[in-house]
Amino acid sequence: MAKIVFDGLTWAEMSRTQQIEYMRLKKREKAAARAKPVTAEPAVTVDVEEVIVVEDAAPVESREDRRARLLAGVDAAVADLITDDEIDAIEATERDAARAERKKQALATVKATLRQEQRVDFDLISPDVLRSAEEKKRLMEPVRFKLDLPGDGAGHNGRNSIKVNGFPFVVGVTYVRPRAVADTVKDIWYRAWLNEMTFRTLDQQRRGGSAKEVLARMNPRFEVAA
Repeated sequence: MAKIVFDGLTWAEMSRTQQIEYMRLKKREKAAARAKPVTAEPAVTVDVEEVIVVEDAAPVESREDRRARLLAGVDAAVADLITDDEIDAIEATERDAARAERKKQALATVKATLRQEQRVDFDLISPDVLRSAEEKKRLMEPVRFKLDLPGDGAGHNGRNSIKVNGFPFVVGVTYVRPRAVADTVKDIWYRAWLNEMTFRTLDQQRRGGSAKEVLARMNPRFEVAA
């Protein structure tokens, strides 16, 4: 569809008064075109798309209807003192103010989003705050687990353990704890076995010390059941 421009304004930017003036101008142009005598000149092509745009536009409120709507609760004597030009000026001012407010709100949203992103990037927000409700629920669900450690407690009378917050999780004992605790224990358990693997493969040049042979003799176990 053709874009309507009148006095440098699009249809949406026009005031009611300007829309009415535009419609009247179009009617006068059409009446003048119909009044021209028929000649042998080629027929004039009518811009159908522009006509469709005008007809599909929202109904234009007349000045009389607007006055009746806006001044319904105003004393008649006072209402007569208020001119249409004054109403036009107020309407234009409030329209500009509404646009400015909408822009201000959009900028505030952009600012808040960027502020949050930067605070996350610089670790200024606790990870617990960023976790979703579902993730928090998952971390709190109870799980059953049991672990072993390199040497199976050698040198500790079978009581080798991993401590989390001062509590010892002993080899071979089954525990029921929140998943977050189990994940922490498993992380320490993994690093313990990784260190043991690194230490044992330092002597790979010796018989029985290759990485393949060491792995064959090691059987790390961390059993978890929901």
